[in-house]
Amino acid sequence: MATTTTPEQDDSDWGKGYHELQSFVAAHGHARVPARHVTAAGFRLGAWVTRQRADHLGQQLGMPHAGKLEALSGWAWNKSDADWDAQYEKLSAYASEHEHAQPPIDYSTADAVHRHQPTTPACRRYVATR
Repeated sequence: MATTTTPEQDDSDWGKGYHELQSFVAAHGHARVPARHVTAAGFRLGAWVTRQRADHLGQQLGMPHAGKLEALSGWAWNKSDADWDAQYEKLSAYASEHEHAQPPIDYSTADAVHRHQPTTPACRRYVATR
């Protein structure tokens, strides 16, 4: 038998996710939560954030909730664009300091962002063998 939730329960569940996201932003200074991130309390925050983006894309996220998310530091509806922008800012800072935009392959920033971040399993295996 399928169970249903009342709007009050939905808001409570949404509120829990939002509270966890606020805590993440306070700790990390941004709302770019990794997709598989799980909080210390066991809350699947990455999945929750992914769901909010999907609901927004499908026009199923209400304006009050969307507005709260947009008010958070570093929130973006499109994570890929936000990640690209963040990396571009770091490259711009490097270029300003070094007068070129070609950091060495082993270059990393203070926040552990490396020039080359392997994104596919095959790429991670290749980098691990080097």
